[in-house]
Amino acid sequence: MAANEHGSRDGDPTKVSPAVRCAIQHTLSESEYIWFRRRILSQLPPYIHGKLPSSSTYASSLTNVDDFNAATVRVSTRLFLAVQAALKLYQFILAQISRRRAQQQRVVVAKGPFWKSANFRLSLSASLLLFFHRLLHRFFSRLRLNLLTKDAAPFRKRNPRVSRVLTSSLAPAVGASFAGYALAVAPNDGTRVVIAIYTATKAGEFAFNALDADGWFEGRPWWFGSWMLMPFTFGQLLHSFVFDRDCFPQAYGKFIMNFTPNYVQQRPAHLPQSLPWPSQDDIVDGLATMSRLRYPLFVSPILFPDVKSTLPSALESISPITSSAHPAIRNMSCALLHPSEPSCLRTNVEYYVKTIPRLTRFFAVVYAVFAVPRYRKIMADPSRELNRWSKSVLLSTTSIAASIGTSWGSICLFQNLFPQNFLPTKRWFLGGFLAGLWAFLEREHGRPHFLYGLRISLESLWKLGVKKGYWRPGKTGDVWIIIGSLMLLNVVHGHNTDAVSSGIFRRGLNLARGEPMGKSSRDNKQSESSATEKGS
Repeated sequence: MAANEHGSRDGDPTKVSPAVRCAIQHTLSESEYIWFRRRILSQLPPYIHGKLPSSSTYASSLTNVDDFNAATVRVSTRLFLAVQAALKLYQFILAQISRRRAQQQRVVVAKGPFWKSANFRLSLSASLLLFFHRLLHRFFSRLRLNLLTKDAAPFRKRNPRVSRVLTSSLAPAVGASFAGYALAVAPNDGTRVVIAIYTATKAGEFAFNALDADGWFEGRPWWFGSWMLMPFTFGQLLHSFVFDRDCFPQAYGKFIMNFTPNYVQQRPAHLPQSLPWPSQDDIVDGLATMSRLRYPLFVSPILFPDVKSTLPSALESISPITSSAHPAIRNMSCALLHPSEPSCLRTNVEYYVKTIPRLTRFFAVVYAVFAVPRYRKIMADPSRELNRWSKSVLLSTTSIAASIGTSWGSICLFQNLFPQNFLPTKRWFLGGFLAGLWAFLEREHGRPHFLYGLRISLESLWKLGVKKGYWRPGKTGDVWIIIGSLMLLNVVHGHNTDAVSSGIFRRGLNLARGEPMGKSSRDNKQSESSATEKGS
């Protein structure tokens, strides 16, 4: 028989049709259905909202029904739609920005089937990961509790090794993490590598928090902290920026060049367009070539006008800059970086004078934008929040300006300190290492910045290794890194929830494990122990 206007069968308004209940259950939770019926359906004509069961009738139909599987379908479907919408919005914004900047003719790209598109595959992989993670975590949790009961003692005696694995407290966390293999559905276009690096660094951060809370780092020096990552990070990035710029993040490179006013010589305004002038990439390539040539000395065309060529043939592209360099300059790199000023120290001081005001304005705007969500705290205590904002702006400005200035200044410094044959290419890593030491200024609150630098350094290092042939990308190597990171995240979350310092990650892990948002690791252990006691 068909369902009547109350969504029930056989004319009984107190019963809900299984099909109607299933459709509602996989779409809305009980509280959401109550809100939906009160706020939305009540505004519609009776012949529409009368076809669905009342709130009390629907609630009574769920009395002995397990809602976990339906909830898993709900959150997975919503994640798919949310990721799909976010990717569409992101692509739309990028298209609008690039169209305004380039103002080129619109290129019509042939569209394939939607199920082969990158957006669909990435959204599907995220949805499947959440779906299988919830199911696997519940399966291994229940299996572990059942194997710990008195009735399962014969099985434990017959299979001691398997029992030790399945009854371990880590079994649900490790078993559920294999849901990360669902990301193999996502396109292998570099996105998975970014996700793998991000999850690995966050897992390492939370693992460090857990070890620190357990007292593993008691008695450490006062200067010990995450800022110590930055010297190695900046060293790798600076070396990659000079010699392998195709493996260097473009946005990072543009930021450095935009805040380097006097080391990168701009094209003179009075120079005719018919005459060549080296671009920013040509200048950096010139520095790399000098390193490979072991830093040849500068021969001034002004002092030796009869010499046909004062530059090696590999450096002819930078001749428009060096041809008019000051005759007192001795080093080729100095003639390229500051041709009109023979003093390296004065050039470096001039850099700080020009850059610090610009960086201050930049970080003032950035931190003001990030302070908008804290408007309630700002209204409650404006002086405190203003001091916090000012301190963040000053520390970030000083740290970044000093790091960039040290990177450029180390070129001239090493030219004057080291022989020409001493570490001709590796000294770039040393210069970046010295630049990264300025992260010490932000050691108290700069961990997010340090981890961001670590992530882009690892991504650059990965691309460099693939380019040089040090390792092969493989088909699912990045997926296994994600699986390992998920294992560590689940273990840390189960051991100490407070170690997961990110609220977004903490809520996401609770959602992926099918646990209430406010549930802690102590609650999990208590519930497991009580269940074990009842079973035994």
